[in-house]
Amino acid sequence: YLSVPLPGSTDRVMKVTFVPLDLSKKCADLTVNICKNSSILGLRKHVAELAKECYNLKDDELHVEDIIIADVFQNKVWQYFAKDDDAVDRITENDIVYAYELEPQSVVKRAFNLYREQDKSTTSSDSTPQQIESNSLDPAEKRKLDQDEQWQKELESCQLKMNEIEFSRLLNATRSKKEERNEFYAKIVKFIQGCKKCSDSDDSDKVPMEDVPMEGTDQAKENDSKPKRDSTEDESLTLEEYSEMSKQFKTIRTPRELQVLEYCAKKYLQFILSLGSTKKPLSEDGVVLQFTIKKDMQKIGPFVARVPTNVNLSNLRDLIGRRLSHALTNGASIANGDSADMSVEKSSASFASMSPLTALIRQAVLTAEPKNNKSVLESTTIGSVTESNTASVNGCPVLAKPSDEEEQELAAEKIDLAKMYALFVHLPSKVQDDIDLDAIFIKEEYLTEQQRKEKMQPDDANVSLMDCITKYGEMEQLGENDMWYCNRCKEHVQAWKKIHLYRAPPILFIHLKRFHFSSTTHRRHKLDTQVDFPLNDLDLKELVTHWDEGKEPIYDLYAV
Repeated sequence: YLSVPLPGSTDRVMKVTFVPLDLSKKCADLTVNICKNSSILGLRKHVAELAKECYNLKDDELHVEDIIIADVFQNKVWQYFAKDDDAVDRITENDIVYAYELEPQSVVKRAFNLYREQDKSTTSSDSTPQQIESNSLDPAEKRKLDQDEQWQKELESCQLKMNEIEFSRLLNATRSKKEERNEFYAKIVKFIQGCKKCSDSDDSDKVPMEDVPMEGTDQAKENDSKPKRDSTEDESLTLEEYSEMSKQFKTIRTPRELQVLEYCAKKYLQFILSLGSTKKPLSEDGVVLQFTIKKDMQKIGPFVARVPTNVNLSNLRDLIGRRLSHALTNGASIANGDSADMSVEKSSASFASMSPLTALIRQAVLTAEPKNNKSVLESTTIGSVTESNTASVNGCPVLAKPSDEEEQELAAEKIDLAKMYALFVHLPSKVQDDIDLDAIFIKEEYLTEQQRKEKMQPDDANVSLMDCITKYGEMEQLGENDMWYCNRCKEHVQAWKKIHLYRAPPILFIHLKRFHFSSTTHRRHKLDTQVDFPLNDLDLKELVTHWDEGKEPIYDLYAV
């Protein structure tokens, strides 16, 4: 009794477009023959083997973990198939499947560790604002201010030109910027310093609180540019008079109120410093993001890249530029306008010294769009270059500078990867002729030698009964869910198995497996493949290893 499978009944032929990391190489349309019960990991392994053969790569030049499978729709990645244990049945026949080669995991980890070391050195070298010590404020008053964050309400009540919404924004790490919080703290310090010089502050014999410069704030620049004021001018004023002169603060009339404000300022500084220690930990494995090049109404892509979690928008522009370097036209050059203004000439000279690719990418507008957006309003512009400022200024194009605050923001935080947001790179119309976008995404079909032979066979070739019996005895590798325990290496491995026919019986029953079980739908599907079988002389001598003389395994059909 033999229960034999139909050739191709457990196999699936998939069309997968492989996109190499080096886009100067053509993309390959691969034909992948895979078991229907295989997993996504098995699919990635098959793609890796075909890609190595297609591009003549060595085993260490392409790793399975550096390949990601994606379903692409309307120039966007609709979903990633990243879980190794998922069944390949999750990919339907109508899906447009791409396999992207990503940056090697080792390269991403090295970049992450380099960032971590730089971050440590930067953190240690940064000047920390001086802690404010309050004047002999009663401990009971301190406990009262600490309870239920009462110091925030007290500090808010001192504000003259700030409403509740503006002040609450300064207490929200996500809604306010670091520079805004530092500048507000610097104003508090300056006001307290002035109050401590007043005649009725009861603090004239003490050393005035040192002003704390905040790097990059307008307040620090004002302190440097303004002439120093003689302290005797403030000493002749009372706290109430000095408070009335202030454009920012109010209600400071007694030394106690000054002590309360000073303690609240100390608590606000502690709040600022605490934000630096509550950052979400960055993953050393990097993040996967997608980007598409937009030229007028034409979209090229999508492209998928694995980048370190620390990459900012400026670095991301450089990464995109390197991926497009091969598409520059031979005469690519960007003209600069002439101007008599010295500052513009310097900017223009700096622009002229850039490579055409760098200048091109720094003029591009970056937008983040959801995968299923139906309106332009759903897209968000990120980076320092926007649609409103893309026009030339005195003949000099507007560029995204690495020092711009918007360009220093982390790309993973600006692009909502959890919601599958895609990054679109909008090239300016005046420079679109400098890059040949048609050269970016060139595909060609690749077939193995066996696939070429099968393609040459006629399509109406039927399956024979001998093909089914031969398929039954073929060597096959066990799947990820059927791994075998090896007594030597003490591990579960994907072993190879092969069935041999040792001796044949006088009467042979052959059963055709005409049903296939889907691990995704959990249903059985009947196979309608036509099988040809001979009426006489079914010769199995090549498959059976032992038989007696005169009893060769040759069979005639008796019944169906």
